[in-house]
Parts: sequence; C-alpha cells; structure tokens
Amino acid sequence: MLATTGELQAARAKPVSIDAHIAQLTAAVAERDHALTILQAGAAGQTTGFAPRLEALARRHVEGLWIDRVMLSGINGSMSLSGATLNPDIVPVYLDSLARDAVLTGTRFDEFVIERPDDKVIRFRAGSTALASTEAAT
Repeated sequence: MLATTGELQAARAKPVSIDAHIAQLTAAVAERDHALTILQAGAAGQTTGFAPRLEALARRHVEGLWIDRVMLSGINGSMSLSGATLNPDIVPVYLDSLARDAVLTGTRFDEFVIERPDDKVIRFRAGSTALASTEAAT
C-alpha cells in the first residue's frame, strides 16, 4: 500500500485520488484476511488433509480383499471406495474394521453395492451419495 501511495504521490496525484486508492487497498486486504480466517477455521473444508484417512485405510487391511478406487472429500469428510474379493464374507469384516478406526469416525456410507460380475470375483463399492453426484458431474 505504501509503495502504491508513493507512486501516486510521485505522479502528483490529487490527495482525493490517493485516499480513494488507500480505501480500495484497505478493503482488499480486509477481504483476504476474512477469507484466510474462514479457511483456517475449517469452514471451507477439512484442514487436516487426506493423509490420516489414507493411513487408516492402510491400517485396516483385510487379507483377500483389495481396493481399486478411493475418493475422499476435503469438504465434508465423505469417502467412497470400491474393490474386489474372492470371498464375499470378508466385505462386512472389512467395513466393520473401518468403522472401528478413530480417524474414520463419522464417515458415512449412504450406498453399498456388492455384485458378482463373473463366477469368481465379487465386486463391491461403498460410498457417499454426495461423492457419487460429484463424480457424475465430472
């Protein structure tokens, strides 16, 4: 602000123009400070990043089940995942293990699908309908 004010004075700008420019710059700084405060408070999304949730998924490995897709929301903590297994009985075991991880507390799956596209592999997906609508839009 001082540099710009100095430039205006050097150019022999009128004091009214200088005051108006200072008011404009002061308002812009206030807007940015307000936006920064909102972001730091977490109102615009999670501030912890994705690493804790990815670590929780890694900790909850179940032998014989593999995940081939993970979607994480940074806004509301929702998550969607899909994968496959040869044993359909371990899918509920896996989802139960996720529910017991403190990092994933509050994660909600609005949708759960399990299907057998062929005689061997069982496909499953669980997720938030909010993420499903976001994915369909992209």
